[in-house]
Amino acid sequence: SFYIREMDPEEMYFKDWVAIYPQYINAKLTVAEGRRISKEKAVDNPKCEEISDVLSYLKLRHVIEADKAYPRSWWEPGRVKVEMKSDQKELMNTEIETKRQLLIKVASLIPKLKARVQDSQPAIPGGGSKKNKKNKKKNKQLLDSQK
Repeated sequence: SFYIREMDPEEMYFKDWVAIYPQYINAKLTVAEGRRISKEKAVDNPKCEEISDVLSYLKLRHVIEADKAYPRSWWEPGRVKVEMKSDQKELMNTEIETKRQLLIKVASLIPKLKARVQDSQPAIPGGGSKKNKKNKKKNKQLLDSQK
């Protein structure tokens, strides 16, 4: 026999959102292992928290599902669900129209996170640590000035 798992009402809310597994943008993986973008655009060993920080910066609603895993690497849990389109099918961020564009944008911003930045390079807000709240505005200004 088998078990049918019922979805939580909470899960139903974001079941139509786009899933991003860290493996999609991991430069250390092959396409066969799950990478979805070119190695040049990908980033080494991204984490769900880093993806979440970037999505917050891009002002995209998202949720981390720590209990979910990519089937090709089931031993590495974690995925991020992102709302790319509203219920009215309007883009949430007009600069990002496709999932591929989203993956490339996220991968391009992860190296700028405070946790990944060397010494004095500018970083984007978030960076993984909760005690960095004071630096968030300063970091956002630094990133905005790079545009």
